[in-house]
Parts: sequence; C-alpha cells; structure tokens
Amino acid sequence: MKQVPPVEEIKQEKSELVDELTKLNLIPFKGEVQLGAYRYIMNVAVFKHTFKCVEKENIRMDTINVDGKIIHKFIIDKVFTDVDEAIKVQLDFVNRNCLPNKDFEDMPFIATLDQSGKRFSIFWKKDEFESKNTFIIYSNGQRVWKGKRF
Repeated sequence: MKQVPPVEEIKQEKSELVDELTKLNLIPFKGEVQLGAYRYIMNVAVFKHTFKCVEKENIRMDTINVDGKIIHKFIIDKVFTDVDEAIKVQLDFVNRNCLPNKDFEDMPFIATLDQSGKRFSIFWKKDEFESKNTFIIYSNGQRVWKGKRF
C-alpha cells in the first residue's frame, strides 16, 4: 500500500517541481485533479457507485472525443491555484487505493494549462528501485520532465 510521503519530502520535491513549472510557464499555477477517464462509465453517479471511496466527493465529468471514441473524464470539481494543495489532494486519492492503477497513466494526476492553452499532466509515483518519490510532467503524451528528491 502506497503512503503519502512526509511533508518535508514533498516540500523538497516541490521546489524542483515548482522550478520546472516556472520554466514551462505554468506559474501562476491553475490546475485540476483528474481521477480517471473511461469509455463505459458514462456519468458521475455510476463513477461514484463503482469507486466507493469517492462517493462523498464533489466530482464533475467532462466528455471528449479521442480518435472517434467518446471518453468521460472524472475530475475533482475544484480549480487549484496552489501547487501544494493540488499535490495533497492527488496523493490523498492515490493513498485511498480504490481507483484502478493497472498502468501508471491510470493514477490520479494534476492537469494544468500553460498560458497558450497547451495541456500538461503531473503524475506522482514512488520509485521503488531508488526508494524515492518522483514527479513526472507530460505534455501531449510525451514526458517533458522527471524530478526526484536528491
């Protein structure tokens, strides 16, 4: 079972993360925490029924078309302007261990846009091999940055 890293570890990692967010023109920060995206879960009520750990959460659904397939994204219905708060919420959902995590991409992540509207995703994972916490930033499906606590 994964656990949220201690606050002092997050702060050290966050400084690297904030430095990178600044370089990518993502500060001032404005982001959301996405819990999952599904083709066959078509509304919030079914999502909450399927994943009991989110029953009491304020969640919204956005629908997008990807290569002709309709995808329903389930997102915490709050815009975060503080990176620390978004990370805390993201890690809280990771630690609940009730959402699918077959692949790294299935984990809850932070979604944000730069000033031109380009989308970025921030993932957190525990690097078991190196026993360190890692943040990874993707844009358009490509990893643009990976940072660890040194």
